[in-house]
Amino acid sequence: SKPQVLVQQLTALLFDASVDTVKCLEQLVSDFVRDGEIEPAVIQFLWECLTERVECSAAERRAAVILLGMATR
Repeated sequence: SKPQVLVQQLTALLFDASVDTVKCLEQLVSDFVRDGEIEPAVIQFLWECLTERVECSAAERRAAVILLGMATR
């Protein structure tokens, strides 16, 4: 699904990212959510990953927590 692909791409950006890269990504995700560029289905998929309603690895669940935090800023 489209939300799943976006989440996978954002998660890949988080792995091995520098602190500065994470800060930039945080601003981008926040801006995209505010401007409606990230659809509610993406947030829903992150939540489902976090709550184990969809199959995700432990690393993907950690990324979901981080990305959800970014989305709420």
